[in-house]
Amino acid sequence: NNYGDVEIEDSKPFTVDFHSFLSKGALTATTSNPDVFRINGTKDKTVQIAGANECEKLNQGNYNFTITFTTQSAQEYTGTVTITDGTNTITINLNGKGIKKNPTITWVTNKTIGEGEQLIEAATSDCGTGVTLSSADENIIKVINGTILEGVAAGEVEITATTTGDDKWAVASVIETFTVTAKTVQNI
Repeated sequence: NNYGDVEIEDSKPFTVDFHSFLSKGALTATTSNPDVFRINGTKDKTVQIAGANECEKLNQGNYNFTITFTTQSAQEYTGTVTITDGTNTITINLNGKGIKKNPTITWVTNKTIGEGEQLIEAATSDCGTGVTLSSADENIIKVINGTILEGVAAGEVEITATTTGDDKWAVASVIETFTVTAKTVQNI
């Protein structure tokens, strides 16, 4: 028996709900691509989805389990899930398209540095591709090697943090205002 083709969305579970024609034996489900299509949240290729006692109840009602689609990159994925009691089989054909995830850029809390001071790692990201910084005015804050901020002169300036993105993560950009304070001169 063929359950049919199922379009499944990235990170949104699909619940299979069926009235079993299967016998009272235990039910197992097997996925052809366990890294992407997971049954009841597990990465195992074959999962027992119902024991013999549960299967006896199946003849009186429906049974469900969940397939999740967790992509590794933004591309098309296909797979199958096969449900069997050892004699009878149901096949579900799965199709899914991965989407790029949006990274989160996190800034340091204190956005003030002094003239001549450096701030290493002013922004980080959860995507692992790194963050590159740029300054709207390098006469106030200079960016060194794309990652270090150096206070040049007193004032305020917008700093942009940008992730590069890859096959899994989208490009992101966030702007914050930083302040450079003047050096204080001590008279003796």
